[in-house]
Amino acid sequence: MKLARKRFFLSSCPFNLAANVDLTTAPTLSAFYSRLGAKPELIRWLEENHCETIYCRALTTNEVNCEGANQKCVPEFKEAYRNALADLKGNADLALKMITNYAPLSDPQVRVGFFEARAEWLRNSVSKIESAIASDYRLRSTITDKDGIGFFYDLCPGSYYVSNVAPIDIEGNEMVWESARPINVDGPPDKNDATKVMLAFAASNKKNIIVSKPISDLAKPKPAAQ
Repeated sequence: MKLARKRFFLSSCPFNLAANVDLTTAPTLSAFYSRLGAKPELIRWLEENHCETIYCRALTTNEVNCEGANQKCVPEFKEAYRNALADLKGNADLALKMITNYAPLSDPQVRVGFFEARAEWLRNSVSKIESAIASDYRLRSTITDKDGIGFFYDLCPGSYYVSNVAPIDIEGNEMVWESARPINVDGPPDKNDATKVMLAFAASNKKNIIVSKPISDLAKPKPAAQ
């Protein structure tokens, strides 16, 4: 499975997620859009396209018309397109381009609400991790491409840790990757290519493999009642 368009972080110190972050409070796409009353088809479209907003890729004519034998109809797309056509005097091309300006897609919460809620949670969580390491410490970050590949550039030789911090929904399960052991990065003249790290779902004896865990395994323990 490709972890496309996902943000990951790099640190020279352990993340200690269980001690520093309450992972159970991270917004999840399914829960967020369900609370908005979004149809299951829209949620599935966002998940299948690895989208945190409805802007992540352009819609096709077949999608907004619900045409094609294999086309999965998203009611919100069809309704917004119909409203756009009515307002734009039947200009199909313009209606397709302007579709997010029409209800129900015009609602800011539908368009970008989840992205903003997740970004706010991530900013606060990263700040807590950085403060726990040192007052002026900063994590590095990268976003994977459509093939699930990301790079951290210009690293000094040393040991590093990798984590996604914000849980990623994998088939209804919120998963987290966090280095259990440091990843050693060598420098020239001994090494001039990338140090490869693989994110996996099962244990492996290969080098630099980080195995995912459900948030229940890393959730910050709640204090005992007095």
